[in-house]
Amino acid sequence: MSAPAAAPLKVAHLLLGAEEGGAEEFFLNLLSALQKRGVRQTAYISPHPPREAALAAAGVPVETLTFEGYIRNYLSMRTLRRSVAAFAPHVFLAWMNRAGRRALKGPWVTAARLGGYYPLKNYRRCEELIVNTPGIAGFAKQAGWPEARLHMLSNFASLPAAEAIDPS
Repeated sequence: MSAPAAAPLKVAHLLLGAEEGGAEEFFLNLLSALQKRGVRQTAYISPHPPREAALAAAGVPVETLTFEGYIRNYLSMRTLRRSVAAFAPHVFLAWMNRAGRRALKGPWVTAARLGGYYPLKNYRRCEELIVNTPGIAGFAKQAGWPEARLHMLSNFASLPAAEAIDPS
């Protein structure tokens, strides 16, 4: 008799980033790859029609939220809390500063993706920190982030093919 299959990993992503950039590109690449591997996920993003379309094409459920202004921020945070609680993820992943400040604690692991030398106060709600360069990892350690809760994963996972270079 075989063991029952484990339930698929569930991840809630919050990205409130720029129109375009390295983190935003990696976000689309990672969510698309995770979707292909059966990870259940929901993306909570600021309105951005091209990003919404790319996520929908990859089969990733998307909810748009607007955090500009006190009232919209309040209403979007309430919507986010309810939706994430109903989704019941294993991991809540906040992408960069704006999302880090709004990271949700719950019965899940709260992590943040950090791609620059940003104040770590933006990630106080996070248990785990994922950085994209060894230099940023060193910066976070020096700022007091516990090494056991610090992980390095580069944004630049897909590189173009290149010819080998003679070491001499």
